[in-house]
Formats: sequence, structure tokens, C-alpha cells
Amino acid sequence: THPMLKFDKLLFLKRPGGGYGHTYADQQIGGSGGNLCVLSPVSPDGKVTTLVPELDGGLFDRFDLSFDAKKVVFGYKQPGGSFRIYEIDLDPKAGKMIPGSLRQLTSGGDDEAEIIKCNDVSGRCRSGGFSDMDPCYLPDGRIIFVSTRSMRKAFCGSGGSTTLYIMDADGSNMRCLSAGPINELSPCVMNDGRVLYTRWEYVDKGLGNGESLWVIRPDGSGSDHVYKNNTVWPAGMSSARGIPGSRKIVTIGGGHHLTAVGTVVLVDARRSRRT
Repeated sequence: THPMLKFDKLLFLKRPGGGYGHTYADQQIGGSGGNLCVLSPVSPDGKVTTLVPELDGGLFDRFDLSFDAKKVVFGYKQPGGSFRIYEIDLDPKAGKMIPGSLRQLTSGGDDEAEIIKCNDVSGRCRSGGFSDMDPCYLPDGRIIFVSTRSMRKAFCGSGGSTTLYIMDADGSNMRCLSAGPINELSPCVMNDGRVLYTRWEYVDKGLGNGESLWVIRPDGSGSDHVYKNNTVWPAGMSSARGIPGSRKIVTIGGGHHLTAVGTVVLVDARRSRRT
């Protein structure tokens, strides 16, 4: 009944629930099944349409809708594979993918498996390729995302660390934006054009409350802490987004040793950035 919800199509992600894990590794573990779907009309008796039936059987990661609602970019992996970034063209009025528009934007080179083998001294890589996840459109048409291509490892636990990357709209000119040693997740464009994301780091805090909100410019400059330093609850914050017309942030508060789900939280960093 809210006036802001008077639209007839809702794009959403359907995927299986994850088991026990860490917030930083939740995306890389997962299972199989699910898809990108559209609900229309937006009501309990609405019809659900699968957008990308060609990819049934794999695991879908977070998606982003382009500013003109004509494209969707998302992460996806085949069973036993690693996440790559894909894109489709969308017919907004019909709420369907334009046939033949599915394209893969990131892939591994011929030397990818050998690079991982030579650098994976701990033997903890979960697949034979890098994982590219959490894609987000930037206003200039480029895409920011996170990837294990930086060959960094979490200080504890399994799986490679994801680091902020940027690329052109067609997947070319890929480069790493961050020197962060451990996981960075869920980039999202804020109202002022900066990119909000979750960064896990141990500086001046205990191990169980290290996933806080940070911000960076799309060119990699201006990295700054936004909220939560030693705040014990929530231990982690994920999937943060700026609220249009507001300086507040909406995010998901959860535990460190849980999947990346939890309570919906409003943050006003003007009141305090650390408590």
C-alpha cells in the first residue's frame, strides 16, 4: 500500500539458502539452482517469470539493473565452476530478456589455472578459476565488481579474498582498484557518485566485528571509513545502499560466522561513524 511501491514489475534474485559459513565467503560457497526472476503484478498472486532460462542449474550472484532499466548485469557460475559476470538486455515493458542478448563479460585466460596453481600455496582454492562477483553499473557506463583475481587470501577461513575491480562496459580494460588485503564486497553507487562497499579488516578491532562500511571513488581514490569500527552488534554489515533523497544508508546487519543475511538496519553516519 505504500505509494512508492506502485509499480507493476519487481526484479529479484532466486537462489538456495546457504549453510553455515562466514559473511565474506558466503557468495563463493553457495549451491546450485535459482535464477533472475520478475514478479508481475507485485502482489502475492503475481506471476513469476524466469529471465534467463538458459542458465538454469547454476548459481546466481547479486545483480544490478542499469539506470535506464534496459540491461541487467549479474554474477553466475556453473556447478563446480567459478563465478563470471554476465549481462542481458531487458525489455522493461514486457519484463523479459531480449532473445539472444545473453553475453559473458569476464572469463579466464589460458594461463588462469596455472597462475592459481603456482600461487595457491595453502591448497585452499575452491575451483580452478577466479571468481568475479557483485557487479554494479557506474554512471559513466563502466562496471565495478569484486574479484579473487588479486590472489589475496583471508587471514583465516577458506576461499580467496575478493577485491574491488573496475572494467569497461564490454569487460575490457579490467584493473584492480584497491590494495585491501582481505575481502571487499557489495559495491553500490551512492547519491554523490562515490561507491559504498563492505570491507573486512582487522585494524584496531577484534576478529568477529570487522565487516564495516567504507566508500571509494570510482577511480580508486578517496578511500574512507563510513560506519562501524568496534561496534560489536551487528558484527557485520552487507549489501549496503544509499537511499535516494537521503543521506542515510540501508544495510543488512548480521553475524561474522553466519551467511550474509540478517536484520535490515538504517545508518545515519552524520550522528556517529564508529558507535
